[in-house]
Amino acid sequence: MERCSTFNVDLSENVAYNDPSFPAYITRGFLSFYPDLRGCTHWHEDWEFIVVVSGAEVYNVNGNLIRLEEGDAIFVNSRQIHYGFSEDGKDCEFVCILLNPSLLCANKTFDEKFVKPFVYNINCPFIKLSKKIPWQKKAVKLLMEIYARKDSGTWQFVVQRNFFSLFELIYSNADVSIEVPAKNSSGLNALKLMMVFIQDNYKKKILLDDIASAGFCCKSKCSSLFTQYLKESPITYLIKYRLKISTELLCKTDIPITEIAYECGFSGTSYFCEMFHRYYQTTALEFRKNSSVC
Repeated sequence: MERCSTFNVDLSENVAYNDPSFPAYITRGFLSFYPDLRGCTHWHEDWEFIVVVSGAEVYNVNGNLIRLEEGDAIFVNSRQIHYGFSEDGKDCEFVCILLNPSLLCANKTFDEKFVKPFVYNINCPFIKLSKKIPWQKKAVKLLMEIYARKDSGTWQFVVQRNFFSLFELIYSNADVSIEVPAKNSSGLNALKLMMVFIQDNYKKKILLDDIASAGFCCKSKCSSLFTQYLKESPITYLIKYRLKISTELLCKTDIPITEIAYECGFSGTSYFCEMFHRYYQTTALEFRKNSSVC
């Protein structure tokens, strides 16, 4: 699942790679690990690939909703706000692969001609990879080979080889030449500022005014941006983020639940337990007992 992250100066997530010296993150996960079967909203420099292994999920990229069935995948370009969630309340198993574009920079000419123009192409925030389209099915196969070989002694070779093949497939087949209106970048930037404020201050008492001020906007605009792009209110995002942090503490420490509640910014144990049960459909104690899911 997602690891604890830090943030870069541009507010993007600093990904904890499998090997710190090789910018690739490869894992398997379940939506049931997250509050309300909804992954954490985030963005990063790395290209993200999600392959649905079983079940189905909807992926939100900058407010666009993309449904992924079993066998489908999605490519998310650099710096796009995204997360996955269950639409029908059922669990979904997926493979997540993050690959930094720097792995493609064989030389300066290739980087300048192919990689950077694609990374910064506002017309390509994401591409759905369907199992029904031959070239996209081939891309999914390349991704699953990366996952299957992640524990081998030569997994870096597989990643490097398959990443070039993936980029060639996407670059050659993706229709990103048509100019389309871009989403309001100032709105997205304000949203990122507010999300990072919450992530930096979740232990403290936070009001809607505080969140809005972090994005240099009014409360109405703040709520509107969260609803437009994340499909939830700022306070709901705050609660779910606190709950996500609490799962890390429940899994990896023996800190009493009462202390975890206050450590994660909840005003009391009873409120924490109420919210935990609402979004995870189980108690914090039972979650800790079954922490093998972590």
